[in-house]
Amino acid sequence: MLKVYLTILIALFSSTIFSQDAQFEFRNDDRPSFDQITTISQLSEKQGQKNLIILDVRLKEDFEKDPLLIPGASYFDPENLPEWSKSLPSDSEVIVYCVAGKWVSHKVAYLLNEKGINVSILAGGIEAWKKSND
Repeated sequence: MLKVYLTILIALFSSTIFSQDAQFEFRNDDRPSFDQITTISQLSEKQGQKNLIILDVRLKEDFEKDPLLIPGASYFDPENLPEWSKSLPSDSEVIVYCVAGKWVSHKVAYLLNEKGINVSILAGGIEAWKKSND
């Protein structure tokens, strides 16, 4: 009987987790603010560190307009965050950026932080990085 109860409990818990991911909607009115900020100069100092992960999280249409990446960065569509966030090592330092360091990177950072990821936002996004590298 206990085995049946545990099996049902695990099934219910698993379906709740998977249904939350299936219902994930990035573009909604929820615009959380996130206050862990990395400056352009701090990013330059950290680039090359083993445990650093730089994520370009611009909306897909913004990335397609300008696919330039900051050296060492990888692009991840924020609308697929439930899938790719599972692969982030928990012992890494993650820096996310979007176009201008506004709502997209704030929301991604907030959601990653909720999953226990050590994350910060690149101040000013890729636009600030491009200006500093002219």
